[in-house]
Amino acid sequence: MEDLAHIVIHTWQLLMRPPLTTALPGLGVELAGHPQAAAAYRERVIAPLRNGAIDAIARAVAAGQWDGPDPDTAVDMLVGTFVYRLAYLGQAPELDEVFRVAELVAGRALPRGTLAP
Repeated sequence: MEDLAHIVIHTWQLLMRPPLTTALPGLGVELAGHPQAAAAYRERVIAPLRNGAIDAIARAVAAGQWDGPDPDTAVDMLVGTFVYRLAYLGQAPELDEVFRVAELVAGRALPRGTLAP
């Protein structure tokens, strides 16, 4: 589960802090009109993050350390929550809030005592 905690921190640092925090909503709108650019962005940026998180959750499931939904759904729930808040509510979450939501999805606590942003 510690690898999942590292992914939570890395993703938060990458997407939920400046400069991307202010750029993400506009990027989404811009990519909608450019299918090739959107596909390249998904392949180079989104897929590695998403697949890494899915793999980490799958390892936690295999180890009996995951009480939440299947890995694909769990990642979509986590990311969707914060992309919605950022894009539509203008609220960039603090890392502690991201962990609280991740723990709700996981159905248990994630290790975060020794991890720092």
